[in-house]
Order: sequence, then C-alpha cells, then structure tokens
Amino acid sequence: MSATQSAHAGGAASSRRGAPQSASKTAASSSSYNVKPTIGRMATTAAAAKQRPPQALRANWSAVAVAPQLRGRRAAAWLSVWDSACASRRVCILESLKALHSASNSNALEEDLGDAAPLLLTRITSWWKLRYCAWVSDSVSLAVTKGATASAGAASTGATEKTAVKSGVTSVSPRYVTAPASGKSAAADGASTAGACCPSPAASPSSELLAQVEAVTLFLRGSRFLLQFVEGGGAATLTHCLEVTAHTPAVSSASPPASAAAVTSAVSGLLVQERRAITLLLLQVVNSGRVYREMVGDKEGLLHVLRTLQHETDASVAAPLTELLAVLGQGHPRMAGEIQTGLLRVLANAVQPARDSTLFGARGSAGSWQVSEVVVLHTARAIRALQLQKEQHHYAQFCQGGCADGDLEAGVDYVPIVGMDCAVKTHSFGGMTASGLHDSSSACDPLLRPLSRGEYLDALFQLALDDQHTALQVEGNELLSLAAKNLHLTQDILMRCLDAVDDDECAIQGDQEDAEAQQQRRRRQRRQLSCGRTAVLLLISCPMTTQRRQLLLRLVSQRSGHLTFLKHLRLTVHGDTAAVVDCCHALQFIVRAAAEMQRQHMDLRGASALEAVSGVGGDSTSSGGVWLRVTKGVQATLGDSVFQLLLFQKLSESDCMAVLRAARAAVVPLNSAAAC
Repeated sequence: MSATQSAHAGGAASSRRGAPQSASKTAASSSSYNVKPTIGRMATTAAAAKQRPPQALRANWSAVAVAPQLRGRRAAAWLSVWDSACASRRVCILESLKALHSASNSNALEEDLGDAAPLLLTRITSWWKLRYCAWVSDSVSLAVTKGATASAGAASTGATEKTAVKSGVTSVSPRYVTAPASGKSAAADGASTAGACCPSPAASPSSELLAQVEAVTLFLRGSRFLLQFVEGGGAATLTHCLEVTAHTPAVSSASPPASAAAVTSAVSGLLVQERRAITLLLLQVVNSGRVYREMVGDKEGLLHVLRTLQHETDASVAAPLTELLAVLGQGHPRMAGEIQTGLLRVLANAVQPARDSTLFGARGSAGSWQVSEVVVLHTARAIRALQLQKEQHHYAQFCQGGCADGDLEAGVDYVPIVGMDCAVKTHSFGGMTASGLHDSSSACDPLLRPLSRGEYLDALFQLALDDQHTALQVEGNELLSLAAKNLHLTQDILMRCLDAVDDDECAIQGDQEDAEAQQQRRRRQRRQLSCGRTAVLLLISCPMTTQRRQLLLRLVSQRSGHLTFLKHLRLTVHGDTAAVVDCCHALQFIVRAAAEMQRQHMDLRGASALEAVSGVGGDSTSSGGVWLRVTKGVQATLGDSVFQLLLFQKLSESDCMAVLRAARAAVVPLNSAAAC
C-alpha cells in the first residue's frame, strides 16, 4: 500500500471511530512545547460538552416544548420524553414551563398542561428530592476548587514576575502559549476555552436546583397541587434543602491565608438565588393557612430554618427568612413559643462575640460579628414585630373586658415578652433565675434553649450600645422600651440606662488629646446618647399605666433623674430633631408630675407643712420636699420662662429647640446636684 493510500485509510478509520480520536491525532502532530496545554484544554472542552448541549440543540428542545399544538396535553408530551431525557433537557423543559406560565394562575396552568399535570409535578419533585444533596455538594466542591486554583495561579504569576525582575527580564510570557495552525483553529480553540471557563447558567448544578424550585413554585399557586406537595413530604424536604444550601465547608487552618481567602470569597456568594427561591416558596406555603403552617413548622423544620438563619450573610435571603419565622411565630400556636425562643437565641448568639470582648461596645473576634450583622438587624426587626403584636393582644384583652377587675389591676402591667414566657409564667418572671431555667430545658436543642433575664437584657443592650450602626441602635432602643412595659423589667432597664448616662470618667489631658483617648471619649458619648434615648422612650411610652408611672417617677426622684435627662439633652446633636423633641417631652413629663405631687402634698398638709418638711426624706411619690427640689433644679437650670413653657404649654418643635438652647447655655449649680 502506498503512503497516500495509507493516509486515506487512516483518515477513514479516524472518522469512523469519532471526533475525539481525530482531535487527539491533531494534538499529537503539534510541536513538543505545546502538547500538555492543548491536551488539558481539550479535556476541559470535552467535560464541558458532556455538561452542556450545543446551543442549537437547546433551542430545538425549547421550541418543541413551547409548541402551541401541545396546549391541553403539554404535560403528557413532556412526560413522554422525561424519563429518557438528560439533565440538560429536563432543565430546558422546566425553563419552558417558567417562560409559559410565569404570570399565569393555577387555572391557566392546569388548562395548558392537561390531566397529566399532577404526574409532572410528581416527576419534578422526585427528581429534586433525589438529587439536590449531590448538586449542592458538586457546586461547593467546584467553587472551592476554582478558588484554590485562582489563588495558586496568582501566587505562581507573582513568583514568576519576581524572578523575571530579579533576572532583568522586562516582559514575562504567559505560562500557556499555543501556536495555532490557522485562524479557524484559533477561533475554534478560543470558543471552546470560553465555553469551558464560562458554562451557561443551565449547565451548573445550582441552576438545575433553581429551575426545579421555580417550577414547583408555579405549581403551588393552586390548592390542589399545594396539598399534593405538602402531603408528599415536600415541606420537610424544602427546609432540609434550605439548610443544605446554606452549609459551607470550613476552610482548613493549614491552608495559606491567601488560599483560604480565595476559597472563602468563592463560596460566600454561592447558592444565594437558590436559598432565596426556597425561602419564598416556604413563605408561600405557610401563608396558605394554619394547616400548612403546622406542617412546615414542626421542630425539625424549625431547626433547619434557624440554622440557615445563623449562617446567612446575604440580606436578600435574611429578610424573607426572618419574615418566615415571624409568620410561623404568629400563626402557629403550638410552636409559637419555641419559634420566638429560637429567634431570641439567634440574636443572642450573633452578638455574643461583642459581649465577650474586653470593651463593652467593641467588636469581638474578627469576622464573626461582621458575618452575622445582616442577620442581627433582620432578626431584631422580626422580634420587634412579634413583640408589638403580643403587646397589642395583651392590652386588647383588658380593653374588651376579657378579664375581671382584679385581674385587670394585677396583670395589665405585665406584658408578655417574646420568647421569655414559654418556660415560665410572665407574672413570676421577676423571680426567674438563669440556673433554674437552664436546668428545666437542658434536654432541648441549644437553639431552642430559653434565655435567662440577664442574657435577654445583655443582648438588647448590646444592640442599643452598638457604636457603628445606627440601625442596630434604633432596634435595640425600641426593643428595650417594649420590654420595659413588663413591670419586672422596668427598674432594671431604667437604672442601667441612667447609670450609663451618668457615667463620666475624669482624666487630666495635655494640650493635645491622643487619638485613643479621643476615640474612647466619643464611644462613651455614643453610649450615653443611646442609653439616654432608651430612658426617654420609657417615660413617653404609651399606654402609660398608673402602676408603671408611679414606678418610673419614684426611680427618677431617687436618682435625681431630672439632671440626667438635662445632661442627655445637652449631649443630643442639634440636627437630631426627633431625639430633642422626645427628650423635651420626657422633661415635661417629669416637671408636670413634680408639680402634681406638690399640689397633692399641699392639699394634705398645707403650705406651712411643706416648708417644714422640705429637707426631710420620705416616699418619693408622696413627699413634696423631694419634688420641690426637682422643680427648683429644672427651673434654676433652664430659667423661669422655659420652665413655665414646660409646665403649661404643649411643646412644638420650635419650643423644644428653645429648651435645648437654654439647657446648653445653662450651668448646673454644684450645690443643686449635691443636694439631690
């Protein structure tokens, strides 16, 4: 056989055996320095070809799936190819379903799919249940590998550049350089490389999971499919899938810092769209009725959601997650206490590093507070919404005559606390100890273990004393003011706030204050402003019951609280109009209460008796001498005109600014503070 005939015979055999052998022969005929890069790129291209079908084939699949002739029997047509279809074609079918019915209702969906629609939903959910764990594992492994490869490549490039600089070489050639035989082969190689590096969204495992969840969401718009899905265990699988997608592998401590940072950045934003889609689907299920809430909100599902919330870092997922827990906490009576306790525990664990630090308002271990910052904000908002609803329901019982008169006087001041009344009764809340509470709940999961009173107050004060994020301060102040409506907590909260505002550290500084001392002083002022804001909210809170009003006035008179509120007014920023107005209303509350107490004392004993006992102590709510010192102190500090303004007029915004100017211009006499 001649050489030409041998070549033709070899080419025919290669064409019969297939393209991969032909490609390998082409690669083998290349130059020696180009063999390994070409083989590596071809292997990557072959792997990508297995995962992603050609674009023309996908377009053909989509055209067949959305054909108008299939209306009324579309589900049966899809099921005829479903079992024999590859994963990419199944995803294409689900994308076609979304394109057809993203804006349709359940009736239109059933009319288009036909009688086989329940069977199609069963196939989709079965495929999803069997494969989501493997898909998530593959996605995480791929992200970790890409992060490590990128880190290694960056390190290798840096080392090569350093070596080139040391040897005097001005330019460094790329590590993998191939000499294409022709312009067509170069374009083909470039296209294949781009396809391998940037696969289409439908080719990645996470995209398959997202397509499945979105397809199930379309089906669950109808009650018929919703009941079928929940009865088949779909809700439990959703919560478990949510936790699986939130799980990220821990970076090994033996890894270099650069590699660990690359892996962490690659994994941190993974599967965010999938978690959001699953959370929104769970919200859709629980909003369908109490029966579905009870199916979703069992103990195991609750733990899955709470663990996901603990590890979440994206606001687009944390917001619907906390909304889901809030809906379950409101509409699931059997598990409401455990759900609310879980929210409190997530909040307390999130602020734990900051509470364990040496400086009360500083950050804890690096990264732990920053990771959970989004979770802290949304969890605090969910707890506040639950507390407001519980408070409204509590006061509505007394306003509608649901309790006897004796119960009205005894229980109206003991507003139930979210997550704290599931282990003990709210009325015995004051005698609760941390040890007794933990002993009674030692067998439950740590996320469902109720907080003691100290842990609860520490978590709320940690929010209120955050010196870097105003949103967290606001949530902490609001939660403390709501918790203070329980009479067992009123004294503790008010006294801690007044102590923080009165806390002054006197230090002799030089001509120039160093940066560290200046930073500490500013941090202390921010703490004083935040605690003063909480104390103000306590005095102006509504509704104000008689018993809580007497307790607040007694504590203010014992602590010379009028001076503390004057100090807080002086520290308030002039541009913070709301804080200035609220503080002025709190001062007005104190001044009017003091004048009322003096009038009551004068009616009982007369003006001469008032002068005789002006220096004698007694009950702060009935002794006219104590309240006389309060009115004299405020009058001496602000002046007669401003004092009359507080006493007799309804304060406007301009009046509050006048009170602020008078407080800043005044000098508090030392003998007045000493006498009080």
